[in-house]
Amino acid sequence: MPNRFPYARDPSEPLNMARDWPLWAAAVSAVLSFVMLFPPWLTSPGVSLNAFGHDMLTAGPALVVVMVVIMLILVYGALATRRTAYVAALLVPASNLLTLYIVQVADVSDLADLSAGSGVPGAATGAGVWLGFVFALVAALCTAVAFVRWRGTAARPAAPADAVPPDAPEPPERPGPGPSGGPQVPPGAPHD
Repeated sequence: MPNRFPYARDPSEPLNMARDWPLWAAAVSAVLSFVMLFPPWLTSPGVSLNAFGHDMLTAGPALVVVMVVIMLILVYGALATRRTAYVAALLVPASNLLTLYIVQVADVSDLADLSAGSGVPGAATGAGVWLGFVFALVAALCTAVAFVRWRGTAARPAAPADAVPPDAPEPPERPGPGPSGGPQVPPGAPHD
């Protein structure tokens, strides 16, 4: 297939699980951090709110969804093309996902403290926000491991079969005999 995308992985080449497991783990952890938007984030007796509940910030879960989708696209690109650039780009959404969950844990903890202070007994942060944070942390760590493992090992595009390598440079010429038949002495050199 001469018109094939030059960076595409050969379909007959098996996946290298020894090198690719951090990417798979990062993708699975990112999806699990998305799933953790639905279990309870804030609990009190008789009430539990998930990430989309009443008093919760909607920008946080929306950005989590965006970061997870970007991570999945970049993981697919890295596995399909074997290019390190995709793995390097994956560091950005993975770190953003972790940052979003750190902010969400702080916000939900503050909301639980405010609820407990305003007379709602037993208000606490739910398991969803903490598990989402753990999965975001695992996704970021696995992405960093993948970047370290992939750096310098990604496949380069093969040269076309009809490409002719350039000619080797000619060696420098040795100085020949001078006008008098003896060795040629460069100007400014001491004469014997």
